Amino acid sequence: KVLLLCGTEGLSLQILYCLKKAGCTVHGVGSGKSALRHSRLIERYYVLPLQLAEENPDAFVNGINTLHDSERFDYIVPGSGVNVLCALKERISIPSFPVPSLETYHCLNDKWNFYNLCLRIGVPTPKTMRFDDKNALRQKYKDVGQKIVVKPTAEGFMNGIVFANGVTDLQTPIFDNPDYRFRPLLLQEFIDGVDIDISILALNGEIKKAAVQMWNDKTVEFIKNTELVALTEKLVDATNYSGVAHFDARIAKADGSLYLLECNPRFWGSINAALFCGVNFVAEGLCIASGADVSADTILPGMKYAGPLCSLSRIARLDFRHLIDSTSIKGGIGQFLHDPIPHILINCFRLRQLTDNR
Repeated sequence: KVLLLCGTEGLSLQILYCLKKAGCTVHGVGSGKSALRHSRLIERYYVLPLQLAEENPDAFVNGINTLHDSERFDYIVPGSGVNVLCALKERISIPSFPVPSLETYHCLNDKWNFYNLCLRIGVPTPKTMRFDDKNALRQKYKDVGQKIVVKPTAEGFMNGIVFANGVTDLQTPIFDNPDYRFRPLLLQEFIDGVDIDISILALNGEIKKAAVQMWNDKTVEFIKNTELVALTEKLVDATNYSGVAHFDARIAKADGSLYLLECNPRFWGSINAALFCGVNFVAEGLCIASGADVSADTILPGMKYAGPLCSLSRIARLDFRHLIDSTSIKGGIGQFLHDPIPHILINCFRLRQLTDNR
């Protein structure tokens, strides 16, 4: 019996599916406006916004512990808000899904801290500079005419990221944009190449499960890359990391060199790809929380997954090739058909956001 912290809706929904696949009874807690309130897979939903953990930690802890007194949960799982558990797990009565210390969380989540960690332990990473805000970036950066990436130090889901051929390309999206208020900012060397990611579950600095993936035509494909695994092991060992994490990397087109870009010390947006291709990272984490060993489950190189909306759009175009190639895609469509209301609500909200931004 699990209490799921429901924050970022799309991500929390994926964690819910992983929990149900593991046979858990799931109760949710979060905002009263969350689409997860309408999921047929949530046994019961409680309104206790995660923002309260920052505004009034005592009230949040008391609220969670009161729920536990009446429901007796086996575990609390951060579908979102892993930083909340990092900070408050010692005060919460419910046994926690494995999470890092708050210090380790900030070491990896903050992109400037991550960059300096990579330099210190010899993990290759693109050259990076830090600026207090966009005004400091405009005043202090000397353009050398190379491709660059500007990103906030502690945002996720591509928020605030701008790719440019030089500082002049930043004028419209950043300098002249009153809505661009992110700070501090990093300016990073752009590595011309292809993206590659690795997802891990670790305990006390040792990786227990790992899966390497690349994207191809909106489809996740799992591959083997021993170099990326080895570099990630150095980072996990150096931070004595416990919990799940997702590392973004890039393979340079020029010489095939591998560069680590950043780490998300939490669940990641494509976790269902791993679920339907052979490894349920959420279930494996609960095994660790219970003191048991992880399973022998693994993902074979070449396994592929496309999400439910992508798969449905392909069917609408009479494109059935991916359905033939991978049975995992059927799982994604099955998710949507089995629990459609949250998907519809989340995507209606995203469409409204896009319309408002135009």
